Amino acid sequence: MLKERGWEFFPEELCLQDLIRHGEFIELARAGRKVAFDYQVLFPLPQSEIDRNPNLK
Repeated sequence: MLKERGWEFFPEELCLQDLIRHGEFIELARAGRKVAFDYQVLFPLPQSEIDRNPNLK
């Protein structure tokens, strides 16, 4: 399914988000001999949202 979505949505650059969502990004990057770290799968919270909600850190 991920491969098909990668072909279908390639122009929209959704492949990376799908790989991260399904936990495949790090393994595929390392299999392709690319340097990949676990922190690369996290999306940062915007500072405006952190300021708005004191429960976010």
